[in-house]
Amino acid sequence: MKNENFNLNTRQVTVTETPSFKMSIKVNDMLRPSDTKAVYWVREEFDKDGNQINESVYEFFLNPEEMNTVSKFFTNIN
Repeated sequence: MKNENFNLNTRQVTVTETPSFKMSIKVNDMLRPSDTKAVYWVREEFDKDGNQINESVYEFFLNPEEMNTVSKFFTNIN
């Protein structure tokens, strides 16, 4: 069944990855409101055998202005 709110045009980037930890960001386009993005910060932990033992997902809905603010923040950190 198709989700009525998301256009699953997923983009993803891995921010950091080690054998025991991975952090990534996923972005999906929203259908309503059409200018909004669903942004997921995903934090994963793995045991010594590489099995996932924990996952935390932080979900935000951001419009273009908010995405721009976040982008400017990260690009201006020294």
